[in-house]
Amino acid sequence: MPKDPVDVVQEASKAFVAHLSTIHCNFPSVAGSEFSTSILNENDDRNLQLENENSTNFYSFDPDAMFSVVEIPSKTAGENKARLFIRDPAVKQAWDFKLNYGSAPSEMESVQILFPPTEVPTVPKRQVESHVALGKKPPIVYKEGHDLSTSDKMADFLEHLGENHREIIPEGLKNFNQPTLLPKQFLSQIVNIQTAFAQQSSDDAKCQEEKLRSRPSLSSYAALPPKPVVPQFPEHNGRLLLSHLGVLDPFNDTEIIENFKNFQLCLRNLDQQFTREIQKVGLIYVSEGQEDQQDIFRNSKGSANYEEFVSGLGWPVALDSHKGYAGGLHSGSNGKDTPYFANPLLEVVYHEVVRLPTVPEDAQQLHKKRHVGNDTVHIVWSEHGRDYNPKTITSQFNDAHIIIYPLSNGLFRIQIARKEKVMLFGPLIHGMTVTKKLLPLLVRQTAINAYRYIRYNTEGYERPFPFRKSLIREITHRTRKLDYESFMRAVLKVEPPKEKQSGSVLILKE
Repeated sequence: MPKDPVDVVQEASKAFVAHLSTIHCNFPSVAGSEFSTSILNENDDRNLQLENENSTNFYSFDPDAMFSVVEIPSKTAGENKARLFIRDPAVKQAWDFKLNYGSAPSEMESVQILFPPTEVPTVPKRQVESHVALGKKPPIVYKEGHDLSTSDKMADFLEHLGENHREIIPEGLKNFNQPTLLPKQFLSQIVNIQTAFAQQSSDDAKCQEEKLRSRPSLSSYAALPPKPVVPQFPEHNGRLLLSHLGVLDPFNDTEIIENFKNFQLCLRNLDQQFTREIQKVGLIYVSEGQEDQQDIFRNSKGSANYEEFVSGLGWPVALDSHKGYAGGLHSGSNGKDTPYFANPLLEVVYHEVVRLPTVPEDAQQLHKKRHVGNDTVHIVWSEHGRDYNPKTITSQFNDAHIIIYPLSNGLFRIQIARKEKVMLFGPLIHGMTVTKKLLPLLVRQTAINAYRYIRYNTEGYERPFPFRKSLIREITHRTRKLDYESFMRAVLKVEPPKEKQSGSVLILKE
C-alpha cells in the first residue's frame, strides 16, 4: 500500500479509470453478480496435453497489461474461433471472435430478379373442322344495326343478292357468299393437310414451352456471400485477429513475454487473485435469555423479524454452484447456502450462525466458531433483555461489533462496540435509532466500512488493484526485444533457417 499521498491519488485515479472502462455499465453480467472477471484460461476448450500448455504466446504493450490469443477448434469445418485474453489490474477478460460473412438466402426465390422470365405463351388450337367437308354455312358478319363502313361490303352485297334474287343463284348453291363445293375426291386430302398443319402448330407450341422452361433463371447469376474459408494451417483465426488488431504491424510496439521457468506458476497466481475487494462478516442471532456462546452457537433458526432483516443484507447463494467468493464455506459441511452481497467493487459473504449446520454431539460447535470466531466484524441481532457482551464469543479477532436491538415501537436501537485500535466508523454510530426500512442498508454499509478500516491498517495488506498490478509487472518485465523478422517467426511458430555449412570450393585455373 503506497504511503505517499501522491501515489495514493495516482493509484486511485488509475483504478477509477480502469473500472469505468471495463466494469461500469457492465455489471451485473448475464452470468450473475458473482462474476466480474472471466474464469477461463488459455487451455480451456482446446483439449491440449500438459506438455503443450507453454505453446501460447503472451504479449505486452504496456507494463501493466498483457494479452494472448488462442485458437478454439470447432467440430464444423471452417468455424474455428479466436479467443483473446486481456489481463490488467482491474479485470481479466476473454473475448471470442469468429469470421462472419453473413448468411446466404435459404431459397433462391428470395433473391430479387431484375428481369423475370416472361410467361409461356399459350398457342391457340386451330380449328380442324372443314367448312367444305362438313357443308356448313360460314358465319355471316353482317348484323342489323352494324356499321357498314367497317364491315365487308362485298359479303354484304352477295348476301343481299342471294336473299332478294334467288333466281340468279347458280344451281347447287344456297347463297352467293357460300364457297363452291369441291369435288369429293379432294376432300380427304384437304382434311389431311389441315390436320397435319394443326399438329405442326401444336408441336411448335410445346417446343417453345420447353425452351422457355429450360432457359436458366437470372437467380442463378445472383451474387451471394462467400462461404467461410476452411483454415489450411493451425491458429489461422488467431493470427488473423492479431493482424486485425495491428499487432503484426512492423511499427507496432507489442513485445512477446519470455516464457521463463516459473511463468505458468506466476500466471496461475495472477488468475487466482480477486479483482474485487472481498469481505467476510459474522452474522449472529441471540434469542431471549441467551448469554453464553454455546447456547448462541446452537441456534438453528431465528425469528421472523431477524429473517426479514437478513434478507435485506444480501441474497442467498447455493454453495455447491457458487463461483464467487465463498469466505471459506463449502457445500455439505457448511450447509447448502449462505447470505451473499456483491457490487462492482466488492463481495461480502456472511457467516450466519443459524445457517451453519448444528452438530448435536458437539457442545462447543467448533465448526461454527471456526468461521464466526475468525471474523473481524460481527453483526449481532439480539432479542435478549440485557445488552450483548462483545466478549461473549472468545477470539483474538472480533474487532468490531454492530449490535441491533428491536424495540417495541418498531424501531431498532444500535450499539457499536470496537477495540481500542479501531477508530470510529459509520454511518451508524453508538446509540442511534433506525427505522426498519433503512436498517439493512445502513448495517451492511457500516460493516463494510469497519472491515475496510481494520484491513487497510493491517500490515502487509494490499488492495486488489495494486496487488494485481505488481503481479502483472513481475511477468511483463521479462519481454524479449526482437526485430520484426524474429517477432514474426515467434508469432507464426516458425523455426529460423539453419546456417549453411561452408564447403570446399574448387577453383579452375586456365
